[in-house]
Amino acid sequence: MMAAECGTDEASARRILGHFRNVRWNLSDGSPMFFDYRDDDIWHRGEVVWCSAMPSGVSATGSGQRITHNHLRVEVIKRIYEELRLLTGFRYALAGWEVASEGEYADIVRQLESGASSPGLVISDEIWILCGRPEGYERFGPGTRWKSLGESDFLELVRW
Repeated sequence: MMAAECGTDEASARRILGHFRNVRWNLSDGSPMFFDYRDDDIWHRGEVVWCSAMPSGVSATGSGQRITHNHLRVEVIKRIYEELRLLTGFRYALAGWEVASEGEYADIVRQLESGASSPGLVISDEIWILCGRPEGYERFGPGTRWKSLGESDFLELVRW
């Protein structure tokens, strides 16, 4: 899944979801890929707005699972990051298994200030500056940064 924290900007959350809902492609084995529509794709934690996009057929629980090989899951997560690279309006975002529970804003800031962060974390330039411009972060997309991932990192993100 991809989860993005959008501060108080629900319009950005809707725009991000609209983008993912229009993404369609085929994996290297010919399997069609798209993102499922769910009623709870946008939710609130207090005043904070979150959105998530779930690729169809990719599940850790086996429910509706049709993409079972890790190399195909890596293709999916790489595509999620390719699409996320095009978007703005989120404070931070992650892709992987159950990433919506990865942390609150204050936790993310503390991690970044201490030099630690979750692999694949994409942060806004505003957070990067607020946290003292942590080293190792490079341009990801417009107004966003991340520590780039290698093949083994992508594989670790999809391993269950």
